[in-house]
Formats: sequence, structure tokens, C-alpha cells
Amino acid sequence: MAALLERVRGLFEGELGRPLLRQRYLETLPVRSRYRVALSAFPVDAYQVTAEAYGETLEPDAIDPAAGILYRSAGWSGGAAEPQEAAPELEVTYTAGWLPPDAVQTWATGLTLAAGAWLRPTSPALSPWLFEVTTAGATGDGAEPTWPTTAGETVTAGTAVLTARDAVEVPRGVEAVAVYVTGLLYAATKREAGLTSLSADGFSASWAAGAAVAAGLPEEARRALDPWRHVG
Repeated sequence: MAALLERVRGLFEGELGRPLLRQRYLETLPVRSRYRVALSAFPVDAYQVTAEAYGETLEPDAIDPAAGILYRSAGWSGGAAEPQEAAPELEVTYTAGWLPPDAVQTWATGLTLAAGAWLRPTSPALSPWLFEVTTAGATGDGAEPTWPTTAGETVTAGTAVLTARDAVEVPRGVEAVAVYVTGLLYAATKREAGLTSLSADGFSASWAAGAAVAAGLPEEARRALDPWRHVG
């Protein structure tokens, strides 16, 4: 099953044109005076982006996190180049991608939290952010903490320290398509004689008796992923 899930992940990353799960990136981009640069992975944590060209740190004027685009009205060339130097390269360090399904727990008493785990407040109205456990600990039996409203700020929950992050969970629509495709691929290995259709979570597929599942994603799954496709 682990190999099957990894295959589905690979199919989705190929279809959407980018890695899917949240991680840290260092990307080098050739730029001159363009005011807009597109990163290879998104959604981007807008509060964990640093950019540098010719040793000069450049601050974006705006970030489109959902599309992974940085804007700077003065351009991204950075400081002056020496005559022998090539066109400037912009180095961007950033965090992007979705948190995996079920990675985020809702705050409660009595939780034991490892570093790198994730929590959400009991209500979205309490804070717009998700919280990464940056110091392991336990929530204990005390009251829910007062959650920070600024990304990057920390809060203590029992003995654990949490940091507010501009993080995004895998959309439910993508998760539903993944369940459907996993079912298709699994059924292909277990299909009984004469079975010619399968449906799950609002998707359905049919095939000629004895036909194998195609190597790529079925067309209905590809269409369902259109809202999250890379178009940069």
C-alpha cells in the first residue's frame, strides 16, 4: 500500500507540475529588471521568504502566496555587477507546499507534541494561522492559550512551544481525488473477473472487461485537479 500511495503522489506532482508537500527550498533564478518572479513550488509561506542578489537582500513589495509569485517594483537585479559577471541570479529561500492530510491536530488538553507536529486553535476565529511545534512538550490540563495573530510569533501551550505559520493543508478536493485514484489503482490489482466500473467520492470510471488501468491519471481525475494546476 505504501508503494501505491507513493505512486499516486508521483502522478499528482507530475500532473500539477510541482512538489506538493510543505518543505524548505533554495531556488536560483536568472533575473534582470523584471518586477515579477514565479517560484517553482506553492502555496508559499509569505512569512518565510528571503531573496538575495549580488549579496544584497531584496524585500518583495508583495507576495501572491497561492500562486508563488513575488513582486518588487524596483526589479530583482540587486546591486551593481562587476564587468566580468554574468546576468544576476536571484537566490530565494522559501517554504512552500501543503501540509499532508491529518497532519494538523486541534488543540486539546492532554496532548503530547513532538517537534515538527502541527496544531490548530479550537476555532478559526481565534487565529488565522496554523501552529508548528518548535519545542516538544505536552499541552497539559490548562486552558487553551491566547493564540498569536502575527505569523512567526510563538506561544506556550503547557510545556510545548508553538510558532504561528502561514501554512495550508491539502485541499479537500485534492484529497478526494487522491482517494479515488488510489481506489482505482488498488482495484486494478484486485479486480475480479467481469468488474467493469468503480465509483467513489462523486467520481466514477468504467472500462472494457479485462482492460488495465492506464499508466497515468484517468481523464476525470485530471479534470478534477484543474483548480490546482500549475499555470505559471
